[in-house]
Amino acid sequence: MTQNSENLPDDVWLIRECDIYKEEYDTCKSRKGRRHQWYTLGCKLDCSKWEDDYKNCLLYTKSNDVEAANKIIENEKERYFARRKASLGNNMWEYRDSPPEDWNKPVPGWENKVSLFKAYNMGKKPIPQEEERSSCTIL
Repeated sequence: MTQNSENLPDDVWLIRECDIYKEEYDTCKSRKGRRHQWYTLGCKLDCSKWEDDYKNCLLYTKSNDVEAANKIIENEKERYFARRKASLGNNMWEYRDSPPEDWNKPVPGWENKVSLFKAYNMGKKPIPQEEERSSCTIL
């Protein structure tokens, strides 16, 4: 995407590649997509926003139209908040404002062994050998 940093909005990073908007529109309008919408939501969705975003994306990439970019960003924000609506409306979890005080404490011994084993399986490090213990008993 061509970018003229003077006039661009701060949220320009929300704009996806134009092909993605086209794929979303095609999927939304497809027979399979319509069937999925009907069975999951009970109605057909309006796919015009995907089409508008595709056209605005082309306009933005070709002529660096700031108004088209703003329309895309507005739709992206709407989608984001619609996706987050259920999780934010859930009162089961307490959301934190900051991390816990002990977030960087050392990993317990058993977790450390698990992470070493995973690293070994991924081929990163060898597992350190433990000391051999004698199983000899005197009767």
